Amino acid sequence: MGIESIIKELSREELEGKFINMFNDYSVLKNNHKNQEEVPLVDFSDFKIRRRQQYLHKTYSQHAPVLNGILKLYMDTQDKNLHHYLSELNAQLEKKAQENNDFAK
Repeated sequence: MGIESIIKELSREELEGKFINMFNDYSVLKNNHKNQEEVPLVDFSDFKIRRRQQYLHKTYSQHAPVLNGILKLYMDTQDKNLHHYLSELNAQLEKKAQENNDFAK
């Protein structure tokens, strides 16, 4: 099931809620990293890294279809803001994975 069909099935209120939640998650991430080192940008053009990111979205996020859609959008557009967002999200999800001893294979 593609992201387009998932989005079509959601009401406007559900979509707004999902995007507000994602924005809030991003705001928390941004504030957490404000006084820390800049998170290194991840090379999503590497297939293994991209597959790992998709796995992390599915396993450690409630928004996997939307996040994977954003990853696909980034791959199509190479937008620097999306790259920064996905890199920060990757750092946070990898931290959750390490807490569960779920290391990349």
